Amino acid sequence: MSTTLTMCFEGDASSQEVYDRMAESIVWSCMDGFNGTVFAYGQTGSGKTYTIKGQRRNPGIIPLTVQDLFTYIRKTPEREFLLRVSYFELYNEVINDLLNPLGGTNLQIRENKKRGIYIENLREEVVLSPEQVLSILSAGESHRHVGATNFNETSSRSHTVFRVVIESKERQEMDGSEGAERRRKAAAVRLSVLNVIDLAGSEKFDRTEGAKKNSPKRGRVY
Repeated sequence: MSTTLTMCFEGDASSQEVYDRMAESIVWSCMDGFNGTVFAYGQTGSGKTYTIKGQRRNPGIIPLTVQDLFTYIRKTPEREFLLRVSYFELYNEVINDLLNPLGGTNLQIRENKKRGIYIENLREEVVLSPEQVLSILSAGESHRHVGATNFNETSSRSHTVFRVVIESKERQEMDGSEGAERRRKAAAVRLSVLNVIDLAGSEKFDRTEGAKKNSPKRGRVY
């Protein structure tokens, strides 16, 4: 089996460079109505969570994504947008809602014709600004499972998913003379989903001191 690399970055590459080359086009496609996913995978201590979250001086994939979502909205005045965000973790095959830590544990995956595959009772927050999104994520992050390993004192022990549901439609600023057909098309809602995923360490847990007892099971949910 062969592997093709899309891009290989130098060690001093910034999160902005990684985002621009690997994630930006996916984010903008989601705003155009396509579903998309960005995820970080690798060994504990390799920088997955840092790449996804970043720091204030070097924001990661999620903060850059959030900024781009609202930049797109500002540049597209002819459409109305509604953004809903959720944030959950997969830990030992259990789905926990990080935005509802008391009532959102052991959530179940469901499927029906109307919604497709979804997580039952997962909290979704309607957001109006980048600052609101980052505040919600910061609150949810405090509930994530972490544990010390010989690679990282606060290693992520669960897989987390930052999910944005994007709805949009053309603004209806037309008078009656433009006809019912055009108004009908303008009322059509475009729906897409963007997922940004931070996976827990991929190494063999018995080789990583401190990780084995807190390691996420790989099973049907994963």
